[in-house]
Amino acid sequence: MLEMFSDLPDVIQQWLGRAALFYGVPFDQLIIDERMLPPESIRFFFVDHNWLDAMIDGVFSIGVHSSRHSKNVQLLVSAIREVTDTQVTLVRNQLRRVPAPDTIELGGPVTGLLLRSAVVSGWPGLAVKAYETVSGSPPVGSNQLPLLRMDRLAPDVLFCLFAGVPGRVEVDEPSEGLHFGVEDDNLITLRWLDNNQGQTGAPIYQKGEPQTVTAAFRLDSNGQPTSVLNVTQTQTLIQKALAGFGALGPGEQVGGASFGIQMVQAPEQQTFENT
Repeated sequence: MLEMFSDLPDVIQQWLGRAALFYGVPFDQLIIDERMLPPESIRFFFVDHNWLDAMIDGVFSIGVHSSRHSKNVQLLVSAIREVTDTQVTLVRNQLRRVPAPDTIELGGPVTGLLLRSAVVSGWPGLAVKAYETVSGSPPVGSNQLPLLRMDRLAPDVLFCLFAGVPGRVEVDEPSEGLHFGVEDDNLITLRWLDNNQGQTGAPIYQKGEPQTVTAAFRLDSNGQPTSVLNVTQTQTLIQKALAGFGALGPGEQVGGASFGIQMVQAPEQQTFENT
């Protein structure tokens, strides 16, 4: 049946794919009541293919003027669905001007999320990844689901669609967020160095908890801590703590490179697991 659509103009095929990804659909048709997506919330959902079929049927009804036309459309329903499902997997690649995927799986479930948060407006480069299974076996990286759409519908609203049902979703700060500093609670997570039993840069764990040290800050004229790090005192605290965990050899000092390893702060990541 798909051969009957082989001459369908590319612009129409692409339009069908974009429509199935809700491009051009008013937001009040996605969220009919603002209370369904309050500030600082995230909502996961399945895409209802019956809803999509009804929408596509409405699109083609513009050319239906008789019972014969109606019958022709009914005969072409499966071909229309196949063309639409194919284009759905290509839209994001076309917009990003990257090659199409090597394999295309048609007819599977489509899921998504809506995130309404100041994080969306504060970090425009947020990265979202979905995986078929939660962490464990098989490895998370081997079962990443294709991202069909990712758009900001409003300054603080992020909309994503995935091909498949995720067991785990990760929301990451932009990768350029790598920096040196301390956590909000002034803690520094201690990390193994290259000549010790742990992997270089990996956090030091004891009883399942990452080990930390509280950073030292310079004092103002009134003796109150400022937001400026006291590097010398912090270096001494880190060295003492690392020695206590056996992370330093006899007489070994925490130099500039080792200090940098302790102070590096990777971008934050929030994970959601479907249990």
